[in-house]
Amino acid sequence: FEGWTLFAQRTLAGPNWKTAYDGYLDFYHLPVLHKDTFGADFYNRANYFAFGPHQRLSTPSKFAIKVQGDDDQAIDLEAMADDELPQEVLVQGVWTIFPHISIASFYGGGQRGAMISQLFPGAAVGESYTTQFYVMENQPETPEQVQAAHDQFNFLEVVVRDEDYATGKRQQQALASGLMKEVLFGRNEKGGQVFHQWVKRLVDASDDDLVAIFAAEQRQAAE
Repeated sequence: FEGWTLFAQRTLAGPNWKTAYDGYLDFYHLPVLHKDTFGADFYNRANYFAFGPHQRLSTPSKFAIKVQGDDDQAIDLEAMADDELPQEVLVQGVWTIFPHISIASFYGGGQRGAMISQLFPGAAVGESYTTQFYVMENQPETPEQVQAAHDQFNFLEVVVRDEDYATGKRQQQALASGLMKEVLFGRNEKGGQVFHQWVKRLVDASDDDLVAIFAAEQRQAAE
C-alpha cells in the first residue's frame, strides 16, 4: 500500500468478534446473504491459501477482471505466462491477518481500492467494533471520482452493517441460547475452520507452548 491514499474510515458495532470475523473467511454465503447487494448469481466458491494462521481467499476462476483502464474486459489467465500476470490479479481477493484484520480488494471510484477492517472485542461477550479503512491506489481528483469513491465505501457499509453484522448478531443470540452445543463448519468454509483451529490451539497452549508455536511460525515465514 505504499503510496496509496486513505480515503475514508468509520467504526461499526458488531456481534462477538469471532462471529463477526467468520463473515470475512468464506465466499459460501455471498449469493445468499448478499443477494440484494452483490446479487444472487455472485460466486460462492473460494480457493483458500493459509500462511500459518493468516489466509487469502480468491475465486477459483481462470478469468480475472481487468481493473486498470476504461473497460472491464476479462483476462484469460491460462493464456498468460506466470511472469506476465498483472499485479492486481495476484493480490486480489480477501486477505486476513490473524487474529483480527481483513483486507478486501475492490474496484470502485474508477480505480483499485481496498477495505481494511480491524476487529476488536467489545465491552460484553456478544459485542465487538470494527474500524474500516477505505484506501485507494490514487487520490480521487474530480468531483465525479470523489463521489464514486464515497458511493463504493457507503455500499460496503450497507453490506457489512445491514447484512453481515445484522446476521451475526442473530447468530450470537442463537449461540447464547445454548440450544446448539457445537457448530460444524462445512467443506466450503475452510477459512472458518483454519481460524477457529488456531484460536483453540492458542487458547489451550501454555506459555511455553506459545513461545514454541510463535518461534515455529517465524522460522516457516523466513523460509
